[in-house]
Amino acid sequence: MFRVKNSNVSVPYQSVKIPCRNGLVFNESTQIVWDIPRNVGMADLKNACIEMEININGSNNAPALQLIKTHGASSLFNRVSIRSMGRLLEQLDNYNLYTNLLYTASQDKGTLNKRSLCEGCAPSYKMQDNPFTTQNKIIASGETVNNANDTWRYVDRKVQVPLHTGIFKNDKSTPLMALPLEVEIIVEKDVRALYADTNLCNDLACTALPGAPQTFIELTAVTLAKFGVVGAGNQMAPDAKLNYLSNLPFRVGQRVLVAGGTPGNIVNGGNFNIVSIIENGGLIRLDMGANVNTGASAGVTVSALNNGALMTDAPAAGGHACVAQTVQIEIKNPRLIIPKVMPPENMMKAIGASIMKGKYNFDIVSYTDYQSNIVGSTTNSTTIIPADLSRVKSLLCVPVEQADLNRLDNIRAQQGRYCEADSYEFQINNRMVPSRLVSLTREAHGEFVAGAGNYIGVPDFALGTCVGAVHTYEIEKALGDSGVDVRNLRFLGRTHGNVVDEGYWLVARTLGPYGTSENLMGVSAILYLNYSGNNVNLKLLHNYAVHIRTVAFGPSGVELRY
Repeated sequence: MFRVKNSNVSVPYQSVKIPCRNGLVFNESTQIVWDIPRNVGMADLKNACIEMEININGSNNAPALQLIKTHGASSLFNRVSIRSMGRLLEQLDNYNLYTNLLYTASQDKGTLNKRSLCEGCAPSYKMQDNPFTTQNKIIASGETVNNANDTWRYVDRKVQVPLHTGIFKNDKSTPLMALPLEVEIIVEKDVRALYADTNLCNDLACTALPGAPQTFIELTAVTLAKFGVVGAGNQMAPDAKLNYLSNLPFRVGQRVLVAGGTPGNIVNGGNFNIVSIIENGGLIRLDMGANVNTGASAGVTVSALNNGALMTDAPAAGGHACVAQTVQIEIKNPRLIIPKVMPPENMMKAIGASIMKGKYNFDIVSYTDYQSNIVGSTTNSTTIIPADLSRVKSLLCVPVEQADLNRLDNIRAQQGRYCEADSYEFQINNRMVPSRLVSLTREAHGEFVAGAGNYIGVPDFALGTCVGAVHTYEIEKALGDSGVDVRNLRFLGRTHGNVVDEGYWLVARTLGPYGTSENLMGVSAILYLNYSGNNVNLKLLHNYAVHIRTVAFGPSGVELRY
């Protein structure tokens, strides 16, 4: 295996850009393929990446959509397959769900900042943190916005994304002259790769429309607070973090629905285009340029429209769930950047001789997704994980509610769904592990601080409940033995009641402490979940078996050992 231990040895190094073979622009559910030829020679695949431009084509929407913040452009990859000379080496299904877990557990504020610059991640879902939008102009207090170009808009953004596969995370140089690779990616559906700002899509409270007729609606303090702006009455705070109008999720020309109020007073079916946005003394008005009402109306709300139709799939409580039907993600000019290593001639001869003797090989840590269902209306469930593999390091089981698979108003399709279970246990090779049930009972964490019907001024990670210490420790061990540099577990199962708030719900078990693994050939791993009440909804359960494979080189080609 090629490693340079002597720092005095000079090893030239250069990057090779490989264009994909099947096009320049890609959309959801399409296939992107790269061929890495033999003439690349020795390659440092661990430091390889995909470079591409991303555009969120949302011309009829305010820029309230962005990629899943924790893993950015990786949320666009549904499946990653790697082949060599027709032989399948790795196929990673639901790649974005798995990488979201890895990223969330391994990143701290520093790594998130770095990745926000490189991979299109974001520290929050606030519009000013969206890496795929730009703000043309800061709107000062007292100004009126009457031009869409004065507010937020989508822009193309170049990103560089590593590949988290066993082959590409190998920390030793790979002889591509003996292992030419084909890399194939299936692009995720837009609806699953994007996150929608539900504060914009759901019904937002406005003040009563005074008198008749009026061309405007006025945002309340409750609505402003949803976007981090809290002031006296309906006014924005002078020291608000948002820069007044230009940071609110509205733009000139945007289509909105005005609803509620006194029946019959709202005209035109409530459908309007915003012609100007007015700020005066901290008060925010959306001017429609035409009469909104025929008489005073109380309890008015506003929600986003998409090309004249409500952005809706499954209605959310008190509002409209966001599905941006006309929004389309474009991946442009994707290139695979491979660092090429050029060792001295004597080292290359030694590598060639080792290959001919069948002694050149390396281990990779990969995963396989064994999907199953958790049926509804049961007090317990039994899941068989048919991982017919000889070296399994850990099991990571992530439930996703079926209703979440095609919705934009949450991110649970890529982070796991709260499962109502209150304990679990694994059976491995006919023995129960651990030797007692692991409790999933949630423990109080922080306080709800209510203000005008909203949670205001509460620091991050301070709401609702969190999972217990034993469960957390089991997950830490399982992730750590899978090669994850665990830095953050505060995300686990953070809930408001039974609703996940940007948390990640899973159960896990290490099978390979101290660098070992478990042989599951011919046997099954079983997960038992127990509920104090009925498990309400059907859930898709992703059972990831993290396991070791050996890529062995010989005179007759490459052999994959499980």
